[in-house]
Amino acid sequence: MRRSSLALLVACVALMLPGQALAYATAWDVIQSLGIPANDIVDVTMSPGTENMMGTMSAQGVISATYPPMGLIYTGIQTNMTSCQDDDMAAVGEGGDTVAITVTLQTPANMHSFKFNFYFLSREYPDYVGSDFNDAFTVMQSSSIFNGNIVFDQGGNVIDVNTALFTVTNQALLAGTGFDCGYRGGGTGWLTTISPAVPNEQFTLRFVIGDVFDGIYDSAVFLDAFEWREEEEKEPHPAQPIGLRFLSPKVGPTEGGQTTVIYGNDFTADVNVSFDGTEVHDKTMLSSERLQVVTPPHAEGLVDVRVWSDSSDDTLVGGYTFSDEDPSTMPPELVEVDPPIGPLEGGIDVDVFGGNFGEATSIYFDGVEADCNLKDSGTRFRCDLPAYAGDESEAVVLIEAINSTGTEAMPPLTFTYSADAPVDNGPGQGGDCNCDQRGAGPGRTAGLALILLALLRIRRGRQEV
Repeated sequence: MRRSSLALLVACVALMLPGQALAYATAWDVIQSLGIPANDIVDVTMSPGTENMMGTMSAQGVISATYPPMGLIYTGIQTNMTSCQDDDMAAVGEGGDTVAITVTLQTPANMHSFKFNFYFLSREYPDYVGSDFNDAFTVMQSSSIFNGNIVFDQGGNVIDVNTALFTVTNQALLAGTGFDCGYRGGGTGWLTTISPAVPNEQFTLRFVIGDVFDGIYDSAVFLDAFEWREEEEKEPHPAQPIGLRFLSPKVGPTEGGQTTVIYGNDFTADVNVSFDGTEVHDKTMLSSERLQVVTPPHAEGLVDVRVWSDSSDDTLVGGYTFSDEDPSTMPPELVEVDPPIGPLEGGIDVDVFGGNFGEATSIYFDGVEADCNLKDSGTRFRCDLPAYAGDESEAVVLIEAINSTGTEAMPPLTFTYSADAPVDNGPGQGGDCNCDQRGAGPGRTAGLALILLALLRIRRGRQEV
């Protein structure tokens, strides 16, 4: 009776706190808070007597829903969560303090997969990392295309305090969540899982969170942003996080308006970009590894560049410099070439990527000027590869860029002429080169170029600009 009174009091207080769970929720409420269209939900059931272990909210402390509201399932009384009070709800054992919600879904006719976001937290961290007291979260899919758990880390490990994804352990990043209890508490951050589905098929998802081995020290998971997808998937997998490498060009005018390309990985059409907190609206995804943006105005100085989506976020610290220097005096930048190898007789299309390019910028292959056209708002040249003038069957040469004032890109790129290269293979991936994977990325290219500069006498054979 005393426990019930306390729970009621905490629930009333929660009603007055912005961004907190407002009341106990039904399993249907939790599932709908994921954003699943109501017409696609066939049935929802839950483990008996667990209504007070789930909820919905727009935010919990510093954690905000991707698309409010978000659902919560918890191994204790959810209105006690922010007080850091742990509740032993059931008998000790692997089945103790377990909440399970099973939903039957109907896949829309033209959809072949789905995804959703989750954020797992536990007060088992750090004392019980690696022990038997290892609370876990699973989502079991039962369908004709896949049967089994669909939430795990890149190593295939179940989501618990031992997972490689359990990385949010700074108390400031957990403030107000109920997992900032002194030294106790940690989480995974928002993660996304993607899984296959069969059009028009009914299948089930069973969301389960439970205290393992005991009912002490509770854990929780937030659920949000369910979405059907047209893309076909062979098996479930975690979405890869956005990663940033560099920008080119990396220096531009304070009035903004410069076209630059962000190089990284796993860009999607829904990514957002900001320079020092100012969001960029003029952006074009050239590939999953190249994102073209137009810079905003900003005072002189070095700034951070952030790229984020519903499920991922990365910041390149000091990634771009705003400068009052005359842009026409800035040397061109060379980043990568696609393809990195071509026939001795030339004659194929080669894309040269970089920045600070202009119509008067000249591109040279082994000292021979190429016939090039400027593309992608000045960040790519499409060049007709000139023939190799030497007598070797294979040679590594330099690609150079010089602008109208005579300033030259440093370091240059390298390119391989080979008798074995195909003669009709234009740009290997339509300009979507991932040259790091082919051994000719910017890091290796720069090193090779510097060696060549030191060891080779470059046959320029061109008119001075």
